[in-house]
Amino acid sequence: MPTRPQENWTIVKPAVVSANGIVVAQNARAAAVGADILAAGGNAVDAAVGTALALGVVEPWMSGIGGVGFLVYGDAAADELHVVDFSAVAPLALDPGRYPLSAGTSGELFGWPRVEGDRNLRGYEAICVPGSVDGLGLAVERFGRLSWGEIIAPARDLAAEGLPVASMGAERSRSPWISSVGTSIRRISARKSSSTIARLQARATGREIC
Repeated sequence: MPTRPQENWTIVKPAVVSANGIVVAQNARAAAVGADILAAGGNAVDAAVGTALALGVVEPWMSGIGGVGFLVYGDAAADELHVVDFSAVAPLALDPGRYPLSAGTSGELFGWPRVEGDRNLRGYEAICVPGSVDGLGLAVERFGRLSWGEIIAPARDLAAEGLPVASMGAERSRSPWISSVGTSIRRISARKSSSTIARLQARATGREIC
């Protein structure tokens, strides 16, 4: 049986308590976006979505509008719990025959059965349909107070302003896998104009991203 990696965490930071809400994120600038949204009259969903969109700018290697996820919202006044599911969905025209199994299991995090050529892990055929934009947008529409434009504006401003590259981001940008992804993106960009990509995106999500 393959050995799975293990992590041991030691908590060294003091607890933080607030009567007006707390926003937690790995990146301080993204957390500040959420805190500002709360201060502007937004609720927890507005702050969570704004933080998530900002993380897609400041830490794009694990966050972003090309991803998937879940959002859990608890309405204390109504004593209700809601979950917005925008997890991964396989493309409609996917052919399972393109992913024949080979012997053994994958060495990646999840320990899946190995697929010939690692086609389920590398390259464009490994990508599911992203749901983040629609999922976050639905959460704002159903449970938020502020408009989509107000919530997305801080992330847009961060992207326009530019930001320093953190050490982890620099290391990841030098990895062979990231380099290969960058090559693929450049090839795709050479075939399709940015205006075409924008139209396809708007048609797929029904939402405008500035």
